[in-house]
Amino acid sequence: HAIQLSDAVMICHYDGPQPYETDFSGDLTGHMGQVGTATGGVIFRPGKFGKAVQVAEATTNYVLNPVSGGSGNITARGSATVTIGSTDTGYLATTSTKVVTTASGDGVDYTLSALANAAHTVSVALDVTGLTTLECSLDGSTWHALTEQYEFGGWYIYTATAIPAVECNGSTTLAIRQTDAAARTVYIGAAQVEQKSYPTPFAHGDMGDGHTWSGTAHASTSDRVIAKLSYDADVLDANEGTVMLWVIPLMHLDGTYAGSAPSYADILTLAWIGTGRFNLETDATVSGIMRPRWNYDGGPLAGYYEHNIIATSENHYAFVWSASAGYTRLYHNGVLVAENSSFAGWGGDGTVLSFNRENKIPPVLIDDLAVLSSALDADTIRAIYESGAPVFAESSSWGFRA
Repeated sequence: HAIQLSDAVMICHYDGPQPYETDFSGDLTGHMGQVGTATGGVIFRPGKFGKAVQVAEATTNYVLNPVSGGSGNITARGSATVTIGSTDTGYLATTSTKVVTTASGDGVDYTLSALANAAHTVSVALDVTGLTTLECSLDGSTWHALTEQYEFGGWYIYTATAIPAVECNGSTTLAIRQTDAAARTVYIGAAQVEQKSYPTPFAHGDMGDGHTWSGTAHASTSDRVIAKLSYDADVLDANEGTVMLWVIPLMHLDGTYAGSAPSYADILTLAWIGTGRFNLETDATVSGIMRPRWNYDGGPLAGYYEHNIIATSENHYAFVWSASAGYTRLYHNGVLVAENSSFAGWGGDGTVLSFNRENKIPPVLIDDLAVLSSALDADTIRAIYESGAPVFAESSSWGFRA
């Protein structure tokens, strides 16, 4: 059952209209009417409770017809039968590419805007799990296995990462084929080729704010600009409070995600108060491991919890601080995982509550953000996690959309 909180300063549920899979709009407003300021690629996707906010770094998708919404730029490979714009099912759209195979080498080709002389990564969303005979090529002769990574909303994400620059330079075709002779029907809900050594969430030009086509819709490249979302910092208190949220990663944050170089982390700054801050970041020394942490720039006060989480897993984090009790604590899924017992306050007023401060951020969905004026105790945090329900304030001045 839902838990009501008497000292909630701001609760954001990020609800929005259905269908959740293809409507990317939502509500950023806090329960006391706080208005979120959003720029760039802030969109809403299926989350823990209804919808959630997606944050991700900028990217360009070089596939011209990535969700089969246009009539061209997709052709059959081998003896396959391909239906462009099938309305049987869809991922991030109402259409997909239907591929019927009967022989080894059957598959599909997607037309690309010519690639640069740099490494690229391929991602495809399929309606079939467990395929081990799928591979792709960007030069038509060198093939790479497409490996299943995770499931999201009944679709299975397969990737081939860091394809060498020599194979990408000038390429205008993403070729996908099967290496066995099985007769099968596969729907490709989305295809993406991006100039990165690692995958980011899919992007196409019809996905809402911060997503654009470079030319004709479904016949040109797509861009996503980095998402930036912030609230007035007066919701944060320098001496006592709690920040809670659900986080659903869209990539495995277990050391295999290469979104940050070993010398730098992908950082999502949640709260900056005085000279201290709370971050969600990928590890700066072991690329790709999730590391929630707090840091005090003016001294040695710091703490973090380094752990592996798989894509689409549901993670509840609670950052708690109290100057009067002298501690800062971090909870993950209702369990205390890190604390500091020498806290005397952040040394200044709140300066930002934001989903982006750095230019690189981990690819995650955020749901049910709650800011409180008190330091919640361990039993309450555990109860919130175990309830499996959104939190609510005992009174509010804003109505939520279902």
